Amino acid sequence: MRAALAEGGWEIVLSDYALPSFSAIAALQVLHETGLDIPFIIISGTIGEETAVAALVAGAHDFLVKGNFARLGPGIERCLVERQGRAARREAENALRESESRFRGLAEELGQYGLDVEAGVGTQNVELPMAVIHPDVAGAGAYRTTAPGGRGAVREVCDAIVAARMRAAV
Repeated sequence: MRAALAEGGWEIVLSDYALPSFSAIAALQVLHETGLDIPFIIISGTIGEETAVAALVAGAHDFLVKGNFARLGPGIERCLVERQGRAARREAENALRESESRFRGLAEELGQYGLDVEAGVGTQNVELPMAVIHPDVAGAGAYRTTAPGGRGAVREVCDAIVAARMRAAV
């Protein structure tokens, strides 16, 4: 099974619960060890409800009773849709981590510097905000400040940055 999974291209694993030299739980463990996100469905006619629940707790995505194959198609479809959702969530989480990392790096690089919009130069000034989020700058609707004067001071700085960008764009 390890060799087959290593070849790639698998969309789903269907496993009988009791195989002559292998079990569904052992196959599920092999799948987990690979780190692949492949839905795993157990099919059996010989195990009870408690064993089926234990298999689901162990990570199986579904359990079907042999002879009730009307559920197989919808079960496979549901598992594949759930996998797409997990993949989308992982992508979004990765994008968020990258964005936070870039923002952290920018904040660390900027330190406690202010911006003289008219002169177009940065000056060290601990009275100006370290980080500013403005709706027209970053698409967010919040202001954050470490500056005396609070939101009003931040709004003035942001408005000046936006105005300078608009003049530069014309």
